[in-house]
Amino acid sequence: MGEIRIGTTGSEPAAGTLKVGNGNVQEIYLGTNKIWPTSLPPAPGEVQIGSLIWTDANSTIVASSGGTIPILTTEQQVMDAYDNSTAGALYYDFNSANSARGLFYNQFAANVITPPTGFRLPTNNDWTDLESELEAISGTANDVTAGGGGTNALWNSNIKANTDYGLSGFDAIKAGFYNYNPIPTPSEFNFSSEFSSWWNSEATTGTAGARTMRQIAVNSSTIIGITTTSGGKPYFTIRFCKDV
Repeated sequence: MGEIRIGTTGSEPAAGTLKVGNGNVQEIYLGTNKIWPTSLPPAPGEVQIGSLIWTDANSTIVASSGGTIPILTTEQQVMDAYDNSTAGALYYDFNSANSARGLFYNQFAANVITPPTGFRLPTNNDWTDLESELEAISGTANDVTAGGGGTNALWNSNIKANTDYGLSGFDAIKAGFYNYNPIPTPSEFNFSSEFSSWWNSEATTGTAGARTMRQIAVNSSTIIGITTTSGGKPYFTIRFCKDV
């Protein structure tokens, strides 16, 4: 049986060298599988899940289209940032020793943050795709504590011990969130419910009390859920993604 070879036995053709008429061939598929150009493996700090590549740690980026995002260290600075509609980020407990959880950003920071080259702030659809892929990995829809991956005791320190996140490489740590809401309840760092919350791109322009984020709620067995805040001025962590 004959063969059709594109490129050599040792290398594939470079982009722009295959043409149909005067136009460049962009991609070649075998059925539904893209066979050219082949995708490079994810770089360190990245993980491919389905058709998306994700950063595998919560962001600590402070570069933005408006300059450097300031690190806030007091509740007064948090209040001033929201009152002035300006970007701000903070460490858990206002303590840089907690940097492993990533920075927590207000909506103004999430709206202007500069992602790593080629990456973007995930959309609702991106998070939904991730949820579907993680369910496929675990074989247990909407349940991160079943299916033979890790033990519940490990959730207290690191979500990545679970099947869904550990095998996928997403490696989400339980980071919690910060909510500035002095009236009627005090501001709080919430770390007791064993979850992580991330901004999505649709949420960054919402009004106070009507924002959405994506959330891992471990103790309620939800892989990834969409949540609408009922009040306060929240600070959530950030992950980035890009198409393969």
